[in-house]
Amino acid sequence: MKKIRKGKILLLILLLILIIFELIAFQNSRAEKVISISATFSDSKNIVNEITETIEATDEDESGYSIVLPDEANNKKISKFYITSKLINEDNETEEENVVEKFPGDTIYLTDKEIEEKKINFEIDYDIKDDLYNQIISVEKDGYNIIVEGYLPLNAELKAISQNSEDLSKTNDEIDKYINSVMDWKFALKLEIIKDEKEFSSEEKLKINFEGTEEITDESKYKLLYINENDKLSEIDDFSIEGKEISLESKNLGTFIIMQEIDVKINTLALTRAITEDGTYEDVWDGTIATEFKFGNGTEQEPYLITSASELSFLSSQVNNG
Repeated sequence: MKKIRKGKILLLILLLILIIFELIAFQNSRAEKVISISATFSDSKNIVNEITETIEATDEDESGYSIVLPDEANNKKISKFYITSKLINEDNETEEENVVEKFPGDTIYLTDKEIEEKKINFEIDYDIKDDLYNQIISVEKDGYNIIVEGYLPLNAELKAISQNSEDLSKTNDEIDKYINSVMDWKFALKLEIIKDEKEFSSEEKLKINFEGTEEITDESKYKLLYINENDKLSEIDDFSIEGKEISLESKNLGTFIIMQEIDVKINTLALTRAITEDGTYEDVWDGTIATEFKFGNGTEQEPYLITSASELSFLSSQVNNG
């Protein structure tokens, strides 16, 4: 019986080793089939500066190396490629150039010279609407990478200015009900798009993305607030959360505030900020001790909520008395 078990274990080990070797061989073969190509993108209108980026070419065996034309370069969307091919005449001496229009996602094949030099040149049209370029601009602020995508002026700059709750409360009374509730202030950033030292206002919706460093596990605990240029506060319902990113679409920029619901527990009790029913702080203790909690029943689903100093004192006595 022991010999049979040892034989099975040995067979499993051999199979595992074989699988590992197959995976290594597959990765090596794929590495040989994919090469890096230095691609230079030139604007057909000679407005955007030329840029060189690295793309991948795949060996298609007898067909040669192919490239899938990218949809962007220099953080700008591409609408069209102009591919020049050379045709040799029957006398094998003169060449004729033939320009073919291609589009992002199309496949082209490299010439022997391009494969040897690992270089290729593209003449392109960028995606433009009313002199605005479909592009991506970004900035890092307060631990977040903020990305804005849409039709924007060439060489536009994205600015993010940190805001604090005290300054915002001075200009907007409505924000107090969020600050005083059971919410944690994650960040508040005022976003501006600047072109030639002037703020740009978009006439179309822009995609806005806030990428943090922590994975978001419960999106229901998050609120997204927005303050416009007239200091009017509103809550944004139409936003999405995926991984570390919070995304939305908005025609206007302004101040965006991310808040997260607090859930701090002591044993089976949840301790929150002491607030009254009208949303204001109750900071003064008159010396009385409550005999029960006004809200909650002490379960994980409905933890006790501390709404007054007397209830906080009652909690302290309960903990001290075991």
